[in-house]
Amino acid sequence: MPPRPSVERVVPSADDRTLTLHFVGSPKEANHDCGYDYTAAALVSTRTVVLVVHADPGIWPDGPDINCGMSGRIRSAVVRLPEPLGTRALLDLTTGQPIQRTP
Repeated sequence: MPPRPSVERVVPSADDRTLTLHFVGSPKEANHDCGYDYTAAALVSTRTVVLVVHADPGIWPDGPDINCGMSGRIRSAVVRLPEPLGTRALLDLTTGQPIQRTP
């Protein structure tokens, strides 16, 4: 199972309900060897939104036993909140650290 990516920054939409999460992930999509697709989820409370990115390796054409190396690139995933983010704190589930919010 791949390590869970940590969220580096979040860009809220104009309505403050759709969040685009940016993180370092695989340089390839899941339909390529060493590739992953990503989805995001939010655990929401009245004071905090905890964000998590899930990695899905899909099916690698050459199988799981290949050497993938350690390269990565900035990837993104989107999560929709039931209510606007407002002033709630953003935390990364993987690290427990606050996440930078970019306007």
